[in-house]
Amino acid sequence: ARPAEARARGLVLRGAEVVRAVEASMRRLWQAELSARKLGVRGPDRPFDEATLPLLTAMQFDEEEAGEASKLVKWSEEFHSEASVLAAALRQALQPEEDKPRTPKVLKRQRWLQLLQPPAQSWSKLESQMAHLV
Repeated sequence: ARPAEARARGLVLRGAEVVRAVEASMRRLWQAELSARKLGVRGPDRPFDEATLPLLTAMQFDEEEAGEASKLVKWSEEFHSEASVLAAALRQALQPEEDKPRTPKVLKRQRWLQLLQPPAQSWSKLESQMAHLV
């Protein structure tokens, strides 16, 4: 297993377009969930649930420390201090849908934005997209 410091460096998403896409998806999903709650409507997907969305729950938006105005996404310390926490979250988020086995593809950083397209229409889909980015 990699040392915790190496895992911490690897658990950071940089790139203005990617971070903006993640923020936009989260904002859209929160707005939809809050509107549905006000109306008493339940959709086909579960509401935001910390137990089933560990990657989204532990995600933190921050800015580069080197004085740049660039935003980034990182994960809480438990994800890099204990390798099994990240492994369990990824297994949960990347479970194959029914009988469709999928092998995640490794994409170059320049193509990460593709993993967020089309924008997620549910929390579980956004969790899966984030797992592919991690």
